[in-house]
Formats: sequence, structure tokens, C-alpha cells
Amino acid sequence: MDLRKLEEERLVAFQSSKKKNEIGYLFLISGLILTLLFSLIIAFSGGTRPVFTIFLVVGILLLILAVVFIFLSNSENKKYRNKVSRIVAQAVLENLYGKVELNDENSSSIDELIAFDVAHKPDRHKTVNHYFGKYQNVKFETGGLILEKETMAEVSKKTKKKYQAYFNGFFIHLMFKNLFKGTLLVKEAEFWTENKDTNLEKYETGDDDFDQRFKIYTSNRELADSILTTRFIKHLSEIADANASQTFLLVKGNNLYLVFDERNKKIKLDIKTSLNAQTLEKTIADYRKIKVLSDDLLEKGESIDKKQLDRKKNS
Repeated sequence: MDLRKLEEERLVAFQSSKKKNEIGYLFLISGLILTLLFSLIIAFSGGTRPVFTIFLVVGILLLILAVVFIFLSNSENKKYRNKVSRIVAQAVLENLYGKVELNDENSSSIDELIAFDVAHKPDRHKTVNHYFGKYQNVKFETGGLILEKETMAEVSKKTKKKYQAYFNGFFIHLMFKNLFKGTLLVKEAEFWTENKDTNLEKYETGDDDFDQRFKIYTSNRELADSILTTRFIKHLSEIADANASQTFLLVKGNNLYLVFDERNKKIKLDIKTSLNAQTLEKTIADYRKIKVLSDDLLEKGESIDKKQLDRKKNS
């Protein structure tokens, strides 16, 4: 990641966006003055004159141009944020996990997680900055995850369908070679309230604070014991605390999902802010915390894989 080049691009984009914004607001002020002034003149003069009408039309046209230029400025800001956040995400991921590939098609096996119906099943979901890779011989995918509910809103006396995000977070999905013997579900009580896990039994770790904060269900207590160690509980709690997040962990089949809401700690890549090591420090630190936990999960997954393979050999 060439920060110097990115900073140069930011400055160019910022100047372009700033200029469009200034032109937009100049047109807006001029348009408002002309429109209001000549509307009043026409109203109080008791009739319309061609010159008054012309100035009124000019005012309206200036207002339209103002909207166009302000829209273009905001669009440029959004384009910058999307581009840089993608570059930063890929650079940090490759530094921590090795080579990753961007998923342009927005296809994801996160569908399996949604189908498990523990996240207030969304009407629509999408991923952003979504990457695939392989780390320690385990395939993984990671990126942003947005869950949305369908709502109906009245616009101009017409009812229109809209989607409102109720979860805007991050996920990592590890795909192991062998199946886990059972299912483990860990969900933060405040958010993951949907409970249709009738085939699972409630589980407690013995850590009062953790058990109060998280609801835990499993079909295999041995599986839960092997994953929910003191070290793992500490790492998961640290990530939840750091992101003020709503956290969810699912182990099922050969899949291990870790999801948490980070809407309060999203990467802030403002076009007005210089792009350097200091401004990215928080982002990199967050990814490192996730790396610590994913390493812990990989270690446990490989250990469970090995035990299951040993059992197959001995049977």
C-alpha cells in the first residue's frame, strides 16, 4: 500500500470535490435570492412582466444546478471512500493473512449463516470489501456485512418499499477440511435474541461476566469445552468491548463464523483527512485483534480436526 500515492490521489479528489461543492452552494444562494426576490416582486406587482419571469426562471435553473453540483461533490466523496477503504482493507489483510482475492460477484457462503436464522433473519443482506484467501491451509472469507429489514414509507402520498440497515459489521468465515462434531452457538444477548435452536442445549462457561453477556447453546458439550477456553473468552470479550459490538459465533459442519457489529467503530476515511500511518492506526489495530482471535480459532479447529482424524484411524 503506497500511502504517498493514496494521499496525492486524496488531495486531487478533495480539491475537485471542494470546487464542485463551492459552485453548488454559490448557485444555491444565488438561486434562492433570485427565486424569492422575483416571486415577491411578481406577487406584489399585481401582474407578471417578461423580465421578471426570466429572472425567476434563471433562479429556478440555478437551484437545479446547485443540486447537481452538490450531488457530484458527494458522489466524488463516496467514490473516494469506497476506493480507499477497499485498498486499505486488502493491504492490511494481506499483511496479516497473505494473498487475498476480492470477490467482485458479491456471492458468499454467508448465506448459510443467514439461513441458520439467529440474526433476526434479514429481508436483504450484502457484503462489502469481501475477500477470499487461504491461511494456514484453511480457506477463509472476510469482509463487511450489512443486514437490512424491509420497511414501508410514505413518499408523496405513495407507499414505497425501503430497506433499513439494522446491522453493519464485519465477518470472518473459516472453512475447515473436516466436519465439527456438533454445533456451537455463542450470541450476545442484547442483539441475537432470535432463538429457534430447539435441538441445542444451554451451556455456561463458568465465567459469570461472559455467561451474563452471551447466550451459549451447543449440541456437544465436548466441542464447547474445547473452543470456549479462558484464553478464547478473553480474546472474544476484548473484541466485543473494543467495538462496542454485538457479537456472534457459530460452529456448524466444517464452518466457523465470527460476526460482530461495528457500526460505532467503522473505518472513517474522510476525504478531508490526511491519509497516513497515524490516521490508519486504529483500523490496523482492529484487524490485529481479529487476527489474534482467528489464530486462536484456527488452532482449536486444527486440534479438533486432528482428534477426529485420530479417532477415524483408530476405529
